[in-house]
Amino acid sequence: MRLDFRFSERPLENLWCEAVVAFVFQRRFLTQGTLSGLDAKMGGLLGRLEKAGFWTADPGENLLVASEGRIKAEKMLLCGMGDGSDWGEAFFAEQVESVGRVLVGLQVSDFAVHIPMREGEEADYPARLEMSVQKLAAPYVRACADSIGRELKVVFSIERFFSDGLLPVADRLRSRFGSEFDLSVVIEREKHLAVGA
Repeated sequence: MRLDFRFSERPLENLWCEAVVAFVFQRRFLTQGTLSGLDAKMGGLLGRLEKAGFWTADPGENLLVASEGRIKAEKMLLCGMGDGSDWGEAFFAEQVESVGRVLVGLQVSDFAVHIPMREGEEADYPARLEMSVQKLAAPYVRACADSIGRELKVVFSIERFFSDGLLPVADRLRSRFGSEFDLSVVIEREKHLAVGA
């Protein structure tokens, strides 16, 4: 089995893959930059679903939405995180592994995900990313570890300011998975073109 983990500064809506995954807190759906961009590309559909009460973002509540060509991924998996009162590392780890199991069940092995970072928790973000890689990969490793030719490709959409802190995370992931699997860990930085006058 091949594992391909990428960390990218590109937003979810700009990533080519089978599915994008977003962890969503109630009533903050459209105020977070990452999700507001995704909702805008979807023509406001996600906000309308939330406003109509069709999807409430309760903890563990998932919603699979076809992108209908509005974003580069074929579908979106929205994962409810509740109002944030249950937030903590154990709760989040459980939600991430649950999403991994859902994706295995959907037979999606090429996806992008944004791991939320709450204000004041910036120092914990590297550990949260590392844990998320391990928890998302765990269901695939259990289901497909002996499968020759199988590949899991996960792109983690990260905030631009954080990309410099990824080298130690990448090194630890190489140590964790590199001896067991064909592994690739890549850090992509968005290229900015200077506009000349």
